[in-house]
Amino acid sequence: MFTSDHSKIGFEVNYGNNSHNANGNFQGKGKSYGGNLSYQHYYPLVKTLYAYAGGRAGYNYNKTSYNASGINTYNLQDQIANQYNLGAYGGVTWFLSNRFAFETSLLSADMTYSSTEREEGNGSNGINTKATTFSLNTQGFINNLGFKIYLLF
Repeated sequence: MFTSDHSKIGFEVNYGNNSHNANGNFQGKGKSYGGNLSYQHYYPLVKTLYAYAGGRAGYNYNKTSYNASGINTYNLQDQIANQYNLGAYGGVTWFLSNRFAFETSLLSADMTYSSTEREEGNGSNGINTKATTFSLNTQGFINNLGFKIYLLF
């Protein structure tokens, strides 16, 4: 949503729910949700061609549970993951009219932090695992060049 002639705020929400059953021996279900908030500011270059810079922040949660039966398998497996991300990006937008625009991202930098806990087995036979990861990712002009087409209302 454009908040003024040169600024845009975006909000994305995601939700997922799944279940699966493999021959009655392996059953699972999962749930995920999260969201992202973004801000973009446009700078006029030439007539209807604009450069933009923006930032984004987000959170995602995922929980998966499995129940397996058979020889050499754990009875239960549960995994919970939390992911946080923060990024900055920039590019070029060509506004063909008040309701139609082409946009491409030229540069971006993202930081991601995730925390995962996994529990396997039953009672005293169980295994608990915790893992955390941190990553930095940058993309430039030549790598992963993508376009967006806006239909503005």
